[in-house]
Amino acid sequence: EEIFPHRPHAMTLAFQTEQYRYRMHEHDFYEINIILEGSGYHYIESRQLKVNVGDMFVIPPGVLHGYENIDPVFNVFHLVANKSFFTKYAEEIKLLGQFKVLFEIEPYLRVNERNFYINLDYDFLTELKSDITILESIKSDVTDESDTIRNIITLKIISSLCRYAKQNSECINKNEPKEYQDIMRALEYIHNNYSEKITIPDLAKLCNVSKSTFLRKFK
Repeated sequence: EEIFPHRPHAMTLAFQTEQYRYRMHEHDFYEINIILEGSGYHYIESRQLKVNVGDMFVIPPGVLHGYENIDPVFNVFHLVANKSFFTKYAEEIKLLGQFKVLFEIEPYLRVNERNFYINLDYDFLTELKSDITILESIKSDVTDESDTIRNIITLKIISSLCRYAKQNSECINKNEPKEYQDIMRALEYIHNNYSEKITIPDLAKLCNVSKSTFLRKFK
């Protein structure tokens, strides 16, 4: 309620920040962070990660996080969306294959000592900056029309990031052995099918490994 104004379509917010002090905080909405310029430190819970241009992070509700400059200019793009946004576009988001990986699985792997996160390449980052420019141009507008534009562009950016993750799955498991792709696949399956009966042999088959190997990797 402190972040989002009381307008019916005000569900998203975009801004850029170039100077940081280490300050941990949490909130009840989702946040997408993309490093646009410079390098710095990304803190999530008790972890510290050095980050550079193109690194992208999703911060779920209730997760402690913060940033700190290394370079004098450390430009981070922030795109936040509240619960109403995900309710409004639930049907569209449900069709995005990598959504749960990026928004539900990857952040908690990052919290728990796994370096799974995306680094966006130059071409994709350039493409994304055109949407960021539009969001910057309407940052101060307080009309229903501007709120709607922000929501649509936010959905487009999320869709584009999911598509990028699907096409470039190897860029997610940064500095991690290839075997973790299997665990990512299993975690995504669990998240997508938690209401159904899921067995360990089925998950092992999904990952093309034996039951004992799957249990060892999953642990």
